[in-house]
Amino acid sequence: MSQSMEVRCLRCGRPEEGEGVRCRCGASLLVDVVLKERAPEERRSFQLARALAPLGPPVPPFAELRKALERADGRVVRGVSRVFAQRVVEALATQGATAELRPAKSTGAMPGWVPAVLGGAVLLGVGVGAVVATRKAPVPETPVATAAAIAPDAGTETLAPPKELTTQEISRLALPGTVSLRCEGSTGAGFFVGEEQVLTNAHVACPVGVMMEVTLSDGRRVLGQTLERDEDLDLATVRVSGARAEPLPLGDATDLSPGDRLVFIGSPKGLSFTVHEGKVSHLGREYLGVGYVQFDASVNPGNSGGPLLNGRGEVVGVVSLKVTNAEGIGLALPIQYAGKMVSVPSTPESEQRWTALREKVAREEERGLRQFRLEPYSPALLGLEESPTVGLVVFLAERFPQAPSRMSHRFELQSDAGTCAMEVTFERWKPLMDAARDEDNTRRLRWLASKGLTEGLYVGAARLPVESCTLPGTGQGWLTVEKGSPEVSRTKLKLEQVKKAREVWTAREAERRLLSGRQLRSLRNEPAGGDAYARQAEQSWRMAFQSAQNEILRLEAERRRYAQEDAVGYNVRSTLDDLDRRLKRAREQLADLERQASNAGVPREWRQ
Repeated sequence: MSQSMEVRCLRCGRPEEGEGVRCRCGASLLVDVVLKERAPEERRSFQLARALAPLGPPVPPFAELRKALERADGRVVRGVSRVFAQRVVEALATQGATAELRPAKSTGAMPGWVPAVLGGAVLLGVGVGAVVATRKAPVPETPVATAAAIAPDAGTETLAPPKELTTQEISRLALPGTVSLRCEGSTGAGFFVGEEQVLTNAHVACPVGVMMEVTLSDGRRVLGQTLERDEDLDLATVRVSGARAEPLPLGDATDLSPGDRLVFIGSPKGLSFTVHEGKVSHLGREYLGVGYVQFDASVNPGNSGGPLLNGRGEVVGVVSLKVTNAEGIGLALPIQYAGKMVSVPSTPESEQRWTALREKVAREEERGLRQFRLEPYSPALLGLEESPTVGLVVFLAERFPQAPSRMSHRFELQSDAGTCAMEVTFERWKPLMDAARDEDNTRRLRWLASKGLTEGLYVGAARLPVESCTLPGTGQGWLTVEKGSPEVSRTKLKLEQVKKAREVWTAREAERRLLSGRQLRSLRNEPAGGDAYARQAEQSWRMAFQSAQNEILRLEAERRRYAQEDAVGYNVRSTLDDLDRRLKRAREQLADLERQASNAGVPREWRQ
């Protein structure tokens, strides 16, 4: 041990073993760990807290630990056994800090982190102050010991089991540590796990190294930079320099049970810092090899990345998904998965439960894989893309026994304003692995590839015929493909995208009519802009080419900027790869536009 001295009872002076809870005379043997380095500066306290947090309870949660380190009395951990105290001292020593053990000092009140440690009806004796007061002569402060739970002596003050917090109390405590995030017009939520570090979903955060807007609960709007992303777990961390926020305490998702009350905070549909209440409905719901906390509550776009809190106000999960084919069912990623990015406290018991949960999820994943191999693969929507020439392009994945040719699928566009149906014909298909190299990959495709299930999978692309849809140009909608698996047959889109695509296609059809037959020959012989029809066609073609060329210039400039950051060591490789794919696609679209213009006999000067 780093500190060796004889342990004697303060009441009777009898030598005691370091593992003891109480002396044979009945006196308590609690010990506090006191840091000799008084009130360390902010960065220093962060380093020390990070070294201690992995020890788990009875070390307080990270946020409370930071406060303890900065207190004038220097007491880091209170009321622990000498054996555990020595572990604390040794962890501090790894950061060059020294500490000593002293008789536990009664505070007369339960620290805020105690409910997280006790988790139930545990009684803790606090009579040390009375014992110390009965000594006849001063006794040097010496190490003593305790246990996590002891039976109180007669006449010893006891503390009642901690009560769960109300939703109002949880909201008041957690809101200051929650943020609203905005990246390229998309809104989500996140929460502080360090003074300047936010945890959120990867699909909420910008690419690594890219700046995004962060709104704090006090109304301040600042910039944050994505530090790290895990696409397979859908997690990301964002640095918010100068935030100096109070991190939210992290709890234990494995301690949840069906029916437990939950609170979560997010920005549904842009309504920042909205507080919701729900209940656990299932623990360890398997999806793509990950076990989620399934909970009953109203989950909406914008809730993603927000904290899921238990009845003690501890973060037990990150709100991640909504079950789209049902109402009021959400999925949150257990906070234990975030252990790759941030320090998550644990105990031997919680580790055992976590191992059991992951084994259960792995068994369920294997059952799903066996079923997948036996059953035909349902069509899966991979996403949508805006095209300056045809409007909206939809991407679909499907499995076939041999390379497919022409195939039609029925789609529905649903919104609050109504529904419209479309028949979409897919004429071009690529093997999934070829498409993955050309197109933006998705989490589901990566999972399929990791399990060796890409054989026979193809990706098709087709124009979405939205010209028949008269839905309004504002709000959100869902595009659904018939006969698809409920989990992957829907994708979200903005109705303004539909309106824009409708306008693009209408203009293109008008151009075709204008440039057909005798009228086209007439336009060739007339001066440019000679009549109203010619002016309209010229303007439309010029705008289409200008839009395609500007997109290429924008992406090239963005890629040059990130290439410079990559050259000096910034971790932006994934962003560069994404820009390369987008550049390739933009150039292909410009080439396709050129072919269409040549076939239609469009004058060269209209293509500038």
